[in-house]
Amino acid sequence: MCIRDRIGAGKDTLDSNGHIGSIPYYLGATELRGPIGGTVITAAASPWTVSCNAFIEPGETLIAEPGAVVLFDDIYYLRIAGLLQAEGVTFMPADTTVSGAKWEGLMITVDADPNSYIRDCVFINASTTMREEPYGGAITLQGVSPEISGNTFLDCEHSAISCQNGAAPEITWNVIDGFGEVAINCYNNSHPKIEHNIIRNGSGYGILCQKFSSPSVKTNLIYSTQSVGIKCVNNAAPSIQYNTIAGHDYTGLKIDDHSNPSVINNIIAFNGSPECWSVSGWGCGINVSGSSVPTISYNDVYQPANQGIATAGITLDEVKAMVVSVAFLPLVLMSGIMGKFMRIVPFVVSLTLAASLLEVFFIAPSHFAELGGGVRHRAQSRWFSHIRRRYTKALFW
Repeated sequence: MCIRDRIGAGKDTLDSNGHIGSIPYYLGATELRGPIGGTVITAAASPWTVSCNAFIEPGETLIAEPGAVVLFDDIYYLRIAGLLQAEGVTFMPADTTVSGAKWEGLMITVDADPNSYIRDCVFINASTTMREEPYGGAITLQGVSPEISGNTFLDCEHSAISCQNGAAPEITWNVIDGFGEVAINCYNNSHPKIEHNIIRNGSGYGILCQKFSSPSVKTNLIYSTQSVGIKCVNNAAPSIQYNTIAGHDYTGLKIDDHSNPSVINNIIAFNGSPECWSVSGWGCGINVSGSSVPTISYNDVYQPANQGIATAGITLDEVKAMVVSVAFLPLVLMSGIMGKFMRIVPFVVSLTLAASLLEVFFIAPSHFAELGGGVRHRAQSRWFSHIRRRYTKALFW
């Protein structure tokens, strides 16, 4: 709470003499507090100082011009319920030399103008008023979808961007370097477009999709977090394509709790650390659990030898293929000529899946073990090559 709030200033609206409440207080020329609708934050007058929480109401406008600097005296926020147009602006604490100096981010509410945008801005040491799930961020979007592109987020205490309650913004070409629980949060039916971002050096999840959220996650570089690159939980169904997910301490991609993402054409590599290789289901490329049935295809999942990996870096808590088999069983019950033709389909599918499971769980691990090299591997190769040559000649005899 700012000192002016403690003494009672700023509790009421401005009167005709520019007084706030019962105690006179005059706003500085570049001071932002309380209602600030209609303000144009210019570079020439910078720095601008947020001396207490500030806001714009529906129908009002806040424009921040390129080169402007906005400083926050303390743990204050800007609440946007109107039109925000911010481009090339730096938002940061007033004194970054103070240990733990933070500010509480931009809160953009459901009443905000959908034509709002935040482009090429810098957010430094942002915190949030929402410090527990669903977690707020440097930018918190509550059911609204502005454009968020080309921004840089440095050392966010909790989250950089938090999409909540149906938010579906375009989040593109941003750099998020340093964050807490999650870099980009998709919560409660939020469906943002997350593309061409760099996410790195966080203590939590790179992207968290939860509670029926289905974002489009494409062509992002997500690396070097202390947890998981992308996590899907609680009926999430994102489309995850063409991303590079690497160097995470636990797992590249975690899919849990009835989540059914589409995971196609990604590079998922070098995930896991010595501390988690001994923990079941961790230290791998992709981890699937909790009755989830994802679509996983055409990915390059690579884990070096001796990193606690089984079956090509993918771990399955349950045999998901059985769900596909059950889906084909009603074909057995079809009658007539068509039934006779279609009856063979579930049997063929079941046999194919059974053979695939045999390969994945029993045969493939031995092939991967051979990739480790060494004298023994070369010796085995020589005798096996001899058998293979004889077998090949027999086939052409």
